[in-house]
Amino acid sequence: MAEEMQKLQRQNARLSEDLRKAHIIIDVQKKVAALLGHPIPDEDPEKES
Repeated sequence: MAEEMQKLQRQNARLSEDLRKAHIIIDVQKKVAALLGHPIPDEDPEKES
């Protein structure tokens, strides 16, 4: 049980870091798009569904 808990905690930490990096990339993409004159809306299209 303890091994499984540690495995899940490591996986959670890795996924949290991946998500943090993805947010940084998305923010950069939005800034580049705005500089090129094609702003990306901040709203999440999945929330509207």
